[in-house]
Amino acid sequence: MNLHSKNKEYPNLPILFIWYLFGTIALYSFGPIDWKTHKPILTYFLLISYILAFSFGIVLANSKNKKLAELPEKDCNAIDSFSEFYFKNYIIISVIYICFSLFSIYRITVAYGLRSITDMFEMIVEGKYRELYFTKSEGSYIGGSGYVVLTILFSPISSVFVAFTVMKWKLLTLFRKIMGLIGCLLWFALQLSGGTSRAFFVIMMPLFIGFLFRSNKKKKKSQRHQLFVIVLLFVILAGAFNAVMNNRMKGSTTFLQIGENRITNDGWLYNILPSTLKDLSVWIDFYLCQGYYGFSLCTEVGWVPMFGAGFSRWLCLELSSIISPSIYNSTYQVRIEERYSWEASANWHTAYSWFANDVSLIGVILVMFCIGYLFSRIYFDARQSKNLWSIGALIYLTQMIFFLPCNNLVFSNSNSMFSFFVYIFVFLFRNKKVRITWR
Repeated sequence: MNLHSKNKEYPNLPILFIWYLFGTIALYSFGPIDWKTHKPILTYFLLISYILAFSFGIVLANSKNKKLAELPEKDCNAIDSFSEFYFKNYIIISVIYICFSLFSIYRITVAYGLRSITDMFEMIVEGKYRELYFTKSEGSYIGGSGYVVLTILFSPISSVFVAFTVMKWKLLTLFRKIMGLIGCLLWFALQLSGGTSRAFFVIMMPLFIGFLFRSNKKKKKSQRHQLFVIVLLFVILAGAFNAVMNNRMKGSTTFLQIGENRITNDGWLYNILPSTLKDLSVWIDFYLCQGYYGFSLCTEVGWVPMFGAGFSRWLCLELSSIISPSIYNSTYQVRIEERYSWEASANWHTAYSWFANDVSLIGVILVMFCIGYLFSRIYFDARQSKNLWSIGALIYLTQMIFFLPCNNLVFSNSNSMFSFFVYIFVFLFRNKKVRITWR
């Protein structure tokens, strides 16, 4: 399987993600937690089939990419002006972005019962993630549905703000840099306000994509240099993840929501690690692999077709509140909770199980093929054209693929779901030579 890219300036993200997905299965099988896999033969067959389908989608897309790479640049890159619009109106976008971020943090501050926004900032800076994680909302969020609709509509522009700022940093004036830095820091604070570990992963994705496609480079970088950056990124993520889990768990590796599974502090992956990394390996195993156990429970219950309403938890809950509670109650996740007490909202079941709500466990094979194909095509387009639409789609696709063993992160809230489909829609139309302009 030749997944090699001729463009030495960029890392081969598709092949790295394939190794990552296989690595999570290895950690699930040989890590320090003894996961009681249900129907192991069927479970492993499906999980491996999903990765192979993802890989085949990448291979097929690469053949298309090679043909496009041989065309003149003007023929293989449709024209749009989103990047030009963004750069031209960067100050206005920054002001709107900062206002939205400040108000969002204020909404959380009020809902958490904190005295002021500064209290929230102090807790984040002091690393009090345990307090943030266990803080309960004391009231409804201010702003109502009107504010939610505004943030959804603005999300295709706001979702690329951090990546665009990093990409164009050397081209920004001092004032624009200050505005961009304030906007980025507020976004970081907003992500960290929940006290969850995934915030660091969500933060790192646009930072990495922005760094990957940054402008005004003095010299091209080799794949080896980019690979070093990726390794450094994971080291930083591991350190931040370790710090958050240490704070939240108070140094303990005992989990309340582990179900019938148990921590053995054994296994060859655990035994070969130095003592300073053993606790971290338990936390990573629990964080990245508990979804596989939840997925195995899906093999014990029958499929209830949900006809497009089941892939997103946010969509399920909205439709359930508008139409009927039976919509959300028909998902694999809720039915598993009723039967095995593996909670739909507290535990993970992989993104595969959310896709399966609509297409069945076997049908996810086709979904993964499409994701692999789309990821490779969009990554190629982003490399070739530096197009902001493709870069926005790439940010969400990297988040989606990274969290496949955990949950369906991108479709878990309205903003990311709406932005994702806007980016994909524009990408598909751009490849049909439809010109999209911003004035």
